Amino acid sequence: MNDNPSPQGVPSSPGIPPAEDRDLPPGRHHALREHLMREIESGAEGRDTDRAEGPGARPLWRRPAFVAPAVAAALTAAVVVGAAVTQDAAVPPRTGTDSATAPARSAADLLERIARAAEKRPGPGPVRDDQFVYIKSTEDAVDATFDDTCVVQRVTLYDFESWTSVDGTLWGLDRSYENGRKTYEEKQHPKSKSSGAKAPMNYRAVRELPTDPEAMYKWLHTGRNARSRTDDSAFQTAGEILSENLVPPEVSAALFRAVAELPGVTAEFGVEDALGRGGIAIGRTPDEDRTERIEWIFDEETLEYLGERRVRVAPSGEDAGDEAGDGAGDDAGQGAERGGSTCPPVKDGTVLMSKAITEQAVVDKTGELP
Repeated sequence: MNDNPSPQGVPSSPGIPPAEDRDLPPGRHHALREHLMREIESGAEGRDTDRAEGPGARPLWRRPAFVAPAVAAALTAAVVVGAAVTQDAAVPPRTGTDSATAPARSAADLLERIARAAEKRPGPGPVRDDQFVYIKSTEDAVDATFDDTCVVQRVTLYDFESWTSVDGTLWGLDRSYENGRKTYEEKQHPKSKSSGAKAPMNYRAVRELPTDPEAMYKWLHTGRNARSRTDDSAFQTAGEILSENLVPPEVSAALFRAVAELPGVTAEFGVEDALGRGGIAIGRTPDEDRTERIEWIFDEETLEYLGERRVRVAPSGEDAGDEAGDGAGDDAGQGAERGGSTCPPVKDGTVLMSKAITEQAVVDKTGELP
């Protein structure tokens, strides 16, 4: 195993910090946030001026209006849960007031800065079709399963490694570890990851994605059925691309700018990934499941993608810490009765899953480490 969790094999990922380097001097996090917000505000004013007055400015494009069909969310009985809690898990309501629209504007401006930072990073260089993309990650996991009376939860840190064929034609490899001990290994069929998935699951397919934000937005809303064309599906697909692939800089920049046009996107400072690395979260609560928010975590200094997490959101009208939920989230441990015993709900702000990407590289064969 590679003892250094920082990405070394891919030039495009030199800035992902190891977990042990996350501690900063007192007040440093606050100073970073103040500095970043000042730059966001000045950047937003500059872009507005350019759009209004610049002779060669690109016209501002808007998200097309459409109505997504209501689809019932299927909740699984097995969820992955982390131990951290957000500083402010409540998502502000999206109304026409200035205070309500401010978080969405900040998220869009932050995504623009993230896109600019991505554009400046070097790509992985020449990549051959017979090579493999190696990704190593650490995840917080809680098994939530029903016994005769209630939900049983168990917190564990798992390490994962995957080797995926660059062009999707060769067998890959998946491995998992618990406490440094290998618990799982399986060969990966060339088509296993792409079967039924909207997001491309190999580097060649990702590289062919649009690099224009508007074209990327339209691509994210394509699909064989109405559900795959919703804003929910667009955000989920974008997250899968970031989490499961090595993404060229120009593609990731277009992805961030396209996501900035989605409704309901939020920004949150002072969050942590599965390894406790501090960062900024870009999140969105799905329209069809208002009980959890999906978040992407970025390094607060370099704005590089660190990983993802899911955060429990209390349904409207439900107080955090209620004795029992309304039954809609029973299978996720959000409040259920089994055998006359009331299960405690998962509190608002609880991290339901956290994944930290620790290494990305291109290697020549499965099982090879960078």
